[in-house]
Amino acid sequence: MAALHRVRREDRFMYGPMKNKERQSLEDSKNKSQSGGALRDSELWWHLKLAKCMMKKHATIEPCVSAKVKRIRIYKKLDALDRVTNHNKTEAIANKKENINSKMSQDIRKVETIYDKRDIENKHSDILETKDITTKLNSSSFKDIKLLDVVINNMTSFPIFNMEKKLPLIADKVEILSISARDDPMTLHYPSVTKILAATLSAESKKALELWKARLTTEMGVDKFNEFYQEQLKSGSAFHSYIENTLYGRSVDVSDHIRPAFDSLSDIVKELEDIRAIESHIAHKHLYYKGKIDCIAMYRGELCVIDWKKSEKDKSSLTSTYDAPVQIAAYIGALNYSNSYPFTVKCGLIVVGYTNGKPADTYIIKDNVLKTYWKKWLLKLQQYWSSISKQT
Repeated sequence: MAALHRVRREDRFMYGPMKNKERQSLEDSKNKSQSGGALRDSELWWHLKLAKCMMKKHATIEPCVSAKVKRIRIYKKLDALDRVTNHNKTEAIANKKENINSKMSQDIRKVETIYDKRDIENKHSDILETKDITTKLNSSSFKDIKLLDVVINNMTSFPIFNMEKKLPLIADKVEILSISARDDPMTLHYPSVTKILAATLSAESKKALELWKARLTTEMGVDKFNEFYQEQLKSGSAFHSYIENTLYGRSVDVSDHIRPAFDSLSDIVKELEDIRAIESHIAHKHLYYKGKIDCIAMYRGELCVIDWKKSEKDKSSLTSTYDAPVQIAAYIGALNYSNSYPFTVKCGLIVVGYTNGKPADTYIIKDNVLKTYWKKWLLKLQQYWSSISKQT
């Protein structure tokens, strides 16, 4: 009140009569305020005020609580809807995966059947083997995959030896490996080494094969030639089977028509030690090809990838074995980058058994000779994949 009186005195001193009207108004307002204070002192006024505040409070809280309840109910409905939706999505994804796996299994079984048939057909003499695969190049037995140009262009610089391959510190003697193609289904669609070699034959070699077939067909007739051809396939398969059983230490009853070729290389078989693998699947997952190794064993102090060949004609030099050294190099390169084989191989051995019983000829491929044939293989591999990439 003192402050108010002081303000009033200042106003009166400064403005005089001009503030009389305002002063009167202020006094009237003060009188009204004092009369209202008397009312507020009554108990009834406070009860009414309290009741009014409580009504406002309930009016404010109830809509909030109702809104929260509604939101909770909505969230529960949304959560239930999400669970149903997610369940439906999970079932749909599971069904889709099951359909895809079923389709892949069918494709794999189909390719495995074809692969097994080709495995039997691959075990025959050099010329017939190449001719057999050449006649099947136009078929769609295998699904051809296409590689990026950058992979194809740099393919010829790929090394044959894997310096980063992890090998066991102690080379324990393990059981003989005989890996099946079914153990590595992701590589079933890879082209085989023999298929690639047949697809990249030179024009002269293709012409020679055509002349060979034409000559025999003329001499024997079509039916007789086909019988002769099938018989050679069976003979080649049996030849490899007898060697395989012998390496496993099983007793074999060699048929008369295969006995000379089998006896031709029997001394070589006896020299083999520390047999690591027999008739085993191999695939190169960096260069995308596959094959089947006849044997991996120690021969005269060298761990070798061995390829058995049967021939009626003398193979007096390594070049007379045609693409056999290239095939060996391809197998060695794939083996050195495969985790399925816990060792590295730096040597190849070609053994040619003769149908006339003559002692077998052997050709060791290692060091610079091996690297030369590896280079030739990479060029053929590049040629093959380039032709595949150009196909529409």
